[in-house]
Amino acid sequence: MVVGCCLTLFAIDAFAAPSSSGAALANSPVTLAPLDCMATGLIPTDANGQLPPSLPFYQPSVDGTTIDQVAQSSPNAAPYNHFTVRDNTMNAGLVPITSWALNTYTGFAPSGALASSQRGHVDSFSRSGVQVSGANAGLWLNSMDPAILMYSGSNSLNVGCWYNIPPYAKLFPSLSHELDVSFDTGVAKDGATDGSGNKAHAQAYFQLVAVDTRKCTVPTVVNNMTVYIPCTFTLAVDFYATPGSLDAAGPSVFFDSTHTIQGPIAQTWLSSSFPTTWLHSKPDSIPFQSVLFSGHEHFRITASEFVNVINAVIAQVTKQSSPLSPSPYENLSTNPLDYEIALLNVNGEVYDPCVDQSHIALCSSSNHGQLGMSVSNFRVTSTLDHQASGSPSGFNGASPMVLYRDNSNSINVFSSDLNGTPTTQTILASGTAAGDPAGYVAAGASRVVYRDTSRHLREIFFQNGTWSEWDMSKYLAAPDAITDPKPYVAGDGWPHLVYRDAGGHIDDFYMDTTGWRLQDLSAASQANPPGTEQNPPMGYVAGGASRVVFRDINNQVVEIYFFGGAWHQWLMTGISGAPIADSDPQGYADTDGLPRVVYRDIGSKDVGSHIHELRMNSSGWQHTDITLAAGAPSAAGNPMGFVAGNAPRVIYRGVDGHLHEIVWWSGAWVHNDLSLVRGALSVVDDPRGFVGSDGIPRIEYKGPDNQLHELYYSAGWIHRDY
Repeated sequence: MVVGCCLTLFAIDAFAAPSSSGAALANSPVTLAPLDCMATGLIPTDANGQLPPSLPFYQPSVDGTTIDQVAQSSPNAAPYNHFTVRDNTMNAGLVPITSWALNTYTGFAPSGALASSQRGHVDSFSRSGVQVSGANAGLWLNSMDPAILMYSGSNSLNVGCWYNIPPYAKLFPSLSHELDVSFDTGVAKDGATDGSGNKAHAQAYFQLVAVDTRKCTVPTVVNNMTVYIPCTFTLAVDFYATPGSLDAAGPSVFFDSTHTIQGPIAQTWLSSSFPTTWLHSKPDSIPFQSVLFSGHEHFRITASEFVNVINAVIAQVTKQSSPLSPSPYENLSTNPLDYEIALLNVNGEVYDPCVDQSHIALCSSSNHGQLGMSVSNFRVTSTLDHQASGSPSGFNGASPMVLYRDNSNSINVFSSDLNGTPTTQTILASGTAAGDPAGYVAAGASRVVYRDTSRHLREIFFQNGTWSEWDMSKYLAAPDAITDPKPYVAGDGWPHLVYRDAGGHIDDFYMDTTGWRLQDLSAASQANPPGTEQNPPMGYVAGGASRVVFRDINNQVVEIYFFGGAWHQWLMTGISGAPIADSDPQGYADTDGLPRVVYRDIGSKDVGSHIHELRMNSSGWQHTDITLAAGAPSAAGNPMGFVAGNAPRVIYRGVDGHLHEIVWWSGAWVHNDLSLVRGALSVVDDPRGFVGSDGIPRIEYKGPDNQLHELYYSAGWIHRDY
């Protein structure tokens, strides 16, 4: 079986005080340095005035200029909150490996000079070492290295984050959250072929060290003094082992035989052969392997599953303890909210009886502890379970909020606080939505509007501490809606929402002193016959006027605006140089309060689809191809413009699946690829941006996992999962 040895060298600082989340919120921005494991500033300061880190963790990108800050040898001396790739096979510093390519055994082949990506203790063929390049790492561990440090025959290399002193990150922000773990990995070399009977073998696993910050402490003698440190235990999730080395019947709890890690170890496997109530695999994950492989690992741990782990640990230590001398681990808290994170790692470990004096008789010249593997795109997040459909949208209610329609056609809202309050998820309407919801605040209430499966427009509003819903279309005997409603607040503060009806007309629900009313903007603006137009309009206020923009049946961009007490209409793509549209136009007011409208053209095979802007200035309306001006990639979907950081910004999904931004900055259009932000995923629908009531710009989008993701700005864009 896989022995409990040398999972990693790890110890909690005996003199460091445990963290507390009861202190006041620090007036500090959210910060995430390039090699930090997690951001700080998202949750309150602890009792010592320190800012704890908080999930998510995304494996950072490393290059030749930063590799020596990441590749580490000393087991317990890494900078606080610093990402590391560790080689503890000798008590010596690491040097560049230039004489041979470790990808021979790891399967990871970084580009560029070997010196920019490889480190080890000795630059000699087949000696142990690590590779780090981009968000990728390679690990090669060879028990045949001369003078290798082995602990009862074992050692490991690892990738991840160590916290030997507090403050620590919360494991579960709330009981509704789930710990989501994923990474790309592979094993390209295993020097052992039969690990049965304590023969040489290898294993690879995810490792979490959890700290009980509330209840359980362990007496420890330091400098002839007894001090009490928080109890810790390890959860190890194996995803690879040498054939024959696993003979356990399922999850087990034991203590590390090498005494290099404190507390009990709870070990389980990503395998249907070893069923567990400790976690659950996601559909995109491959199962436990005992052959060389390359693939994606993905699993989640709910709060209730973590309680199962805790109970298993308590049960085992109680079984092993004497009633006259109970183990302190019998007092572990069973509340998941009491636990914080001291370590997150992906480990590769070998055992070799040739370097274990107690099993030297099992030594074989042809069977050695050798493991070559890779780890990429390592992510650990706290998430609320959901499956999104369509595009999300943000608005400001009592706090910043994000709306979305889920895969059961229910309307949901996430809180989007960045002040230490855990994100919450609320279902506003169940199973009745046919399109994407939109939210806004008007007439003293937070309001959410959507189109239902009967083509009616419905509003959910927040009043007297509760959400209430009504059928707007039924009340006003309105025509059926074939597009989603788009709300805006007019200059007089009254709410409006515009949509296209089944007859092709643009209608406007609006409120005045008499209540809600309905008007036909197509008729009011003396529009041409609507034909069979089905493209959605959107409304906004700029330049002192209410404005509604839409794409007509001929793919022209049209504006209906209110001026001089009446609605008027004109053809915006009649402006010189403005091409016809292949997306629905989006309007917004710039920093001067003047209107800007963005849309995507039809494009061509040679140049792709460009984003165009129609804007008003002192000379009238002007046209600019902002894709061309910024040198930005081709666009897909519907771009959106908004103002943040005192600058007009246009965000869009590129044909490359990336999230792109074009910003007017210092008199020029500038392009940013926001998918290069650490942790960001590709975009599968239209992104939506807004500035929260806390003044923080946000961009919401749906990823390929059908989960919602957010970029928020704090001295740079930072990504998080919902």
